[in-house]
Amino acid sequence: MTSSSNLSGTFKISSSPVQILHRSFETDSGFERFTEALEKILGHLPKDFEQDLGTRPQLAVQRVKSTAGDHDLMIVSVFDHGAVLNVKGARTNAKLYLIGNPLTATDMTKHDIRAALYAPIRVLVYEPRAGQTSVEYDLPSSLVGQFGRDDVTQVELTVDAELEQALAQAAELSHQ
Repeated sequence: MTSSSNLSGTFKISSSPVQILHRSFETDSGFERFTEALEKILGHLPKDFEQDLGTRPQLAVQRVKSTAGDHDLMIVSVFDHGAVLNVKGARTNAKLYLIGNPLTATDMTKHDIRAALYAPIRVLVYEPRAGQTSVEYDLPSSLVGQFGRDDVTQVELTVDAELEQALAQAAELSHQ
């Protein structure tokens, strides 16, 4: 079912339902050990990447290629959501990661710019109870599937597999 409305004649809003596949991943390793392993496995986006894009794009590409992690993924940003809960007196272990690869994102967005809505991927890692870690995310290919572009979905199917492999590897390393 798609709906649309026209607000004061200046712009049109349309809405349509989207089917999303949500993944939950649990491991019996501690939060700190798991997040340390994940952060070790994944690369990290160079700090001045955006500046390089504007002035030295080839250098930016080289830097991303050299800093991508084992699974061609990198941490774009980390938000300590658990610390924010301290405002309500409910401090917990929870981090929201933005994970992706700008070069992979361009493989999608060159075909459909709307894929930028889902790159990088949002991955929540939290501790539901001591000694246990949960990971939650929406499967990237299911998010971009709404655009009906096989070329975009194919890129994200690869990202689905890379992310799952990285999470499994982090779980394995956090048990050693």
